[in-house]
Amino acid sequence: MTFTGSGTKTASSTGTLTSNDCAKWDANGNAIDAGSPCSSVASGTAGQFAFYSATGSALTAHTLAATDIPALNYQAPLTFTGTGAQTASSTGKGAPSDCAMWDANGNIVDAGAPCGSGSGGGGISAPSSTTVGNVPQFSNTTGTALSAGLGVVTTVGTPGADTNVPTEKSVRTAIAAAVTASGNLPAQTGSAGYLTTNGSVAGWGNIATGASGALDCATVPGVCDIVTAIVPLKPAANAWTGANDFSGAAFLRLVTGAGAPTTGCSAAANAGSVYMRNDAQTTGASLYVCSQTGSGTYSWELAQVPRASTLPVFNAAGNAMSDHMVSGRNSFFTSTATITFSGSAAFTSANSYACTANDLSSATAVLVTQTSGTSVTFSITGGSSTDNFSYICVGN
Repeated sequence: MTFTGSGTKTASSTGTLTSNDCAKWDANGNAIDAGSPCSSVASGTAGQFAFYSATGSALTAHTLAATDIPALNYQAPLTFTGTGAQTASSTGKGAPSDCAMWDANGNIVDAGAPCGSGSGGGGISAPSSTTVGNVPQFSNTTGTALSAGLGVVTTVGTPGADTNVPTEKSVRTAIAAAVTASGNLPAQTGSAGYLTTNGSVAGWGNIATGASGALDCATVPGVCDIVTAIVPLKPAANAWTGANDFSGAAFLRLVTGAGAPTTGCSAAANAGSVYMRNDAQTTGASLYVCSQTGSGTYSWELAQVPRASTLPVFNAAGNAMSDHMVSGRNSFFTSTATITFSGSAAFTSANSYACTANDLSSATAVLVTQTSGTSVTFSITGGSSTDNFSYICVGN
């Protein structure tokens, strides 16, 4: 006896055996007829489906395609409400009469309230009766129910009704009629101007101005402006021709600056200009006036007396001078003494003043040397080198 494999047992059989039928084990370990041929499955790839491609027991591998699945409307006994190719899904049964709505996942869910209730359905309830052309209104401050609303009218009535809404054209027509009607605004024609009235008649034109001439409403129609020749402007150079009284003011401040003025006084047009020095640091040396100091010559002069004395200074012709005087006593030191002028005592230059001196200790002549407007040296050639002396200097 030979064997088909490596087994050490011989299979027993019972019953009728049919050619080409499959064999199977019975409960007693016998190989018996399976009652039909064995199925044949062709080889395939991962993801394919096995199907019967013909009558029999052979299975064939197949890749599923979209055309293999029939349309939904072919799947009897389903029927559809429209032409859509998708079936709506739902997560649960809704309450009777409630509205349905889509959730975020594409399911139909219960809206939580009947349609048109204003509590979740989102619908609007129409009024029980309507009027053609009316603008509907909400019936209450809450909910979604509408009333018949306001009527739309094409003419504006007198006095009108709060239940109507006029059209744009009707409003424009009413305004135009009111403007041109007797007793209302006059029609604006001609040059630009202002609406004026004398209390009984209204018209368009320039505003009537007073006799002062300070307001000009005629040069440019419809525009009024001040006349700068009459009304001064703060940033402008104004020429004052009238007598102006500032006595009621708390104070009057002049032009101020550091140091004595050096410009702005060179012509007749500058005469009378006033300047206040703000850093004199002494008395009688702050206020300057532009004056004519010679034929065709103009210069700044101190308008204050820089000392307690009011002794005037005149020239040989008897004309008052703007000079000042400096006097004093001193002692020589090794026969010389230098005097320095400062503040209001200073003179313009070495040649703008003259000094004289007397030796108070002996009959000795005193020599004067004017070095500059702020320095003069006195010296003696006889007497004691420490004699006392007095001096007077006058000039500008």
